[in-house]
Amino acid sequence: MPSSQIMTICICSVLAALVLGCDESGDLYYSDFNAAMSDGAIGNARPIPDIMPRSSREIQVRYEVDSSRAWLRFKFDRGDVDSLINHVQELTTSELQNVTFVSPRNLKWWPEELSNNTFKGSVSDSNLKIYRYYKVTEYEDGHREREASYFAVHWPSSTAYYWIP
Repeated sequence: MPSSQIMTICICSVLAALVLGCDESGDLYYSDFNAAMSDGAIGNARPIPDIMPRSSREIQVRYEVDSSRAWLRFKFDRGDVDSLINHVQELTTSELQNVTFVSPRNLKWWPEELSNNTFKGSVSDSNLKIYRYYKVTEYEDGHREREASYFAVHWPSSTAYYWIP
């Protein structure tokens, strides 16, 4: 094989590794809360908040490591929502105008009403209730960071969506 072909193959391999290595994101699926807990996906500095109802099931996750963004969808039992509702604040229509939202790419399970800030105008017609949750992350050096994240709950289907902008 000529050296120019070897060089071309090497350059293409390095470029492919760089491009693939820069996409620090992933998709996860857990059948239920216990499976996610066993995998270490719930809690401090994890994509799944620890206030999720213990009855959560069909948990789908998209996360971006480099940006700390995450999107979740899960089902829950209506009788088991106190762990969630007791830690969130329902947003008013005017508060929704200040919510930062970054749409996930290529997620078939993410609802149209929550894409590209369109929910701001259509949420009242969609049976979705939007809630703010302040996620606190504790680091090894002892400092804590508090960031706003959001739940959208579709009560008729007992389905919740969660995102960290």
